[in-house]
Amino acid sequence: MIQTDQYAVGDQVHVSSGSLSGPPTTGAFEIVGFYRVENDEPMYRLLSIQDRAERMVPQRELRLISSGPRDPQLH
Repeated sequence: MIQTDQYAVGDQVHVSSGSLSGPPTTGAFEIVGFYRVENDEPMYRLLSIQDRAERMVPQRELRLISSGPRDPQLH
């Protein structure tokens, strides 16, 4: 089953402490990209608010902190 995207570019999120997508992290990340993966869940490209490091994380490992501005033309 393909999951729908729960987050949008500009949202701020935390990555779960049990993340399998990379080393453990603390702090907030901003979503800067979204990628649909066929037959799997969405992946998000994140940018660390603290050190500007980037990483790719599956949707199940994210928790929303705050929503970014939404473009009404996209919804």
